[in-house]
Amino acid sequence: MKASRTGARGAALLALLATGLLASGCMTKTVRTPVFDENYVEVFLRHEARGGKPIDRGFSHPATIAPVRITNMLARIEVRKEDEKDRLPAIATDLLYPMGEGISRSLTKADSSQSVIVMAKERKRNLGIFTQDHLTSLIVWVEGDKIFIKLGSLEAPLSKNPNDKVPEPELDKIV
Repeated sequence: MKASRTGARGAALLALLATGLLASGCMTKTVRTPVFDENYVEVFLRHEARGGKPIDRGFSHPATIAPVRITNMLARIEVRKEDEKDRLPAIATDLLYPMGEGISRSLTKADSSQSVIVMAKERKRNLGIFTQDHLTSLIVWVEGDKIFIKLGSLEAPLSKNPNDKVPEPELDKIV
């Protein structure tokens, strides 16, 4: 009687272990490759991998675009916020040139599975004493002869807790 119980437990444990191994091989993993980190602007390449191999997204990377050209494109993006009538620049002037440089470098190093992620932090003063960090983030990719720029966060206040994770922009998430 004891032998059959031990055998059943062993078989159940083996089945559970096999299921865990199969599931872990099929799961996707997000891989980040840092490329640029200057003046509070961090730019990295991000892709999904399944079974250790990148999932091809069909992007037209690598692509060579001059940093000044990218900076000019970013400077022309305007947004209208809910509480304002006028359109305003989406990206602060201080962040434009570092972003352009980082995106340009990243696009030349990217492959067809990687998108370029930009995370720019800006510290603003309130009442001349208090400071608050804000995040501007975006995703950049190239398909054919078109460059796509999806805005993530625009001057979103960041938590003062250093243990809180900074939210990355997602393609399927509307902010």
